[in-house]
Amino acid sequence: MSKINYLILVVEDDLYMNETICDVLEAEGYKVECVLNASDAINKIKSNDKKYHLLILDYNLQYLNGISGLDIFTIAKEKDPDIKAIMISAYGRDKGIKERASSLGISAIIDKPFLITELIDTVDDILNNPDSIKV
Repeated sequence: MSKINYLILVVEDDLYMNETICDVLEAEGYKVECVLNASDAINKIKSNDKKYHLLILDYNLQYLNGISGLDIFTIAKEKDPDIKAIMISAYGRDKGIKERASSLGISAIIDKPFLITELIDTVDDILNNPDSIKV
């Protein structure tokens, strides 16, 4: 499938990081929607008829206490069991978070800070090889 046929939802509460990820993925040819908080992400996932192929989720989301990127992924999996996700986080080295992410089906965790090429390569790999798991 062509990159333009994939729809990616980016959920990152840091405005600069959000815009950077979205701009880079769009430049790579992907269709991208971006939100800055968990509430907007939940609304898009639940009330949108679009099929997201991949979520890029920050683990620690501000503005909605107790909701993490893993919770957003769980909500998305209820709507589409085949959805894939990449978690980006400064907490990625936390073994407990990695184990929980893996058990939920997160395809990859990328530790912040990261090289943008690492994110692009991971996105390409997951969308071109859906069975790849990198957690």
